[in-house]
Amino acid sequence: MIDRWPIIFAFLLAACSATPITNQSPQTALSPEETVRQFYDWYLHARFPNPDQESKARFEKYVTQRFFKEAMNEWDVVVFIAAQDADPTWANDFRVAEAVSKGDQARTQIALNGKKVHATLRIFLKRQNGAWKIDNVKRGTWKAAAGSDLFGANEGETVQHGVEGGLGRLGAARGLLV
Repeated sequence: MIDRWPIIFAFLLAACSATPITNQSPQTALSPEETVRQFYDWYLHARFPNPDQESKARFEKYVTQRFFKEAMNEWDVVVFIAAQDADPTWANDFRVAEAVSKGDQARTQIALNGKKVHATLRIFLKRQNGAWKIDNVKRGTWKAAAGSDLFGANEGETVQHGVEGGLGRLGAARGLLV
């Protein structure tokens, strides 16, 4: 009887060498800007979903576990927009600035240009296991858009930060919380 093992071994060796491992491209990690762009594209179009166990996998693709836990425990502020109120039209017009990175940390800014509110957010990222993840969000500017009446503010008027000096501490803006 013919010994089939040498034939099987030769077949397996030929199959393995047909696709050399060196020609396979490794999965490249997203840049800090692309991480922020993809997260906010999903988050804004999904209409600001709450961080919970059902959405944990989606959030943790883009945010650190520490920041996800902070978001789950925060009831006064939506930490991903550093505010209580949101403009749903932000999903149609937002821009992410070029990031500045140093080691495993990066920061960038996102401009949210809605019909009622023009806002900027400062986004802080950490590289974990080779992937950039959002680790904190702080509010930059918050302005009434042209033709809107944001909390009694005039067109183009800057409304004071509702989140002062960090997340979770509320401030008043023109007598109302934002």
